[in-house]
Amino acid sequence: MAGTSCSRLCVAMVLIALVPSTRAEPSANPPALELPWGASAECAAKIATLRRDLSAHSAAAYLQAARLHERGECVARNVPKVAEFLGEAVRLGSTAAARQLALRFAFGRGVPQSYANAGAWLAGKGVSDEGLEPWDYSIGYAYAVAGAALESLQVPQDALEPRAEARLVLEVNALAPRLLALRLTGEATPAQEPLRARLAAAFDAAASRALAWLAPTDPKLLVAARVSVPLLLRTAEGGRFELIDDDPLLR
Repeated sequence: MAGTSCSRLCVAMVLIALVPSTRAEPSANPPALELPWGASAECAAKIATLRRDLSAHSAAAYLQAARLHERGECVARNVPKVAEFLGEAVRLGSTAAARQLALRFAFGRGVPQSYANAGAWLAGKGVSDEGLEPWDYSIGYAYAVAGAALESLQVPQDALEPRAEARLVLEVNALAPRLLALRLTGEATPAQEPLRARLAAAFDAAASRALAWLAPTDPKLLVAARVSVPLLLRTAEGGRFELIDDDPLLR
């Protein structure tokens, strides 16, 4: 029993060391939106409107500001600043911003890579001083696998008819990240199982590519944790597709 308690304490201490200072407390001074010298009149008008919406504490405005800094549209491209705007959007209640910020920490994009921080933002701890546990680390890793697989997914062009939709749920277990579970939701039809099998093969291939470039994990911090991500798959002409994710279920 004493050995088990010490093991848990050691894991907790390691997690505290893993959490960087960028998991900031709520900011009294949100990031500024700066218009570059020589910007067009159209950009000046867009930034003026956005500044007004930011001052009104609009979560959607902070999400838009993050997108502009990611693309370098009407502002200088600034990847680290994207995370600052996303953090403010989370503080204003945006779950979409929390998902985006979780993936940025999971991938190390503009912020120090940290599965613990990824899980913290998903679990609602990103704007608090609540302590992190191995479960947070594991949830962050599972969501990283799901997000990376979605980024590299290649859907077979004939898997769905043009302008068709399919609703799916992708599940990742932190202890078995290569064994993705995929199920179709909605009305059952005879064609669902062949479609599910083809999409599952595409997701398995995407997961293999994702695991090859994701940051390695610390096995001591991995526990049984699962992430289920609801997805909407839409297809268009020319084999193009769009994937829309929703709030994940963490357990």
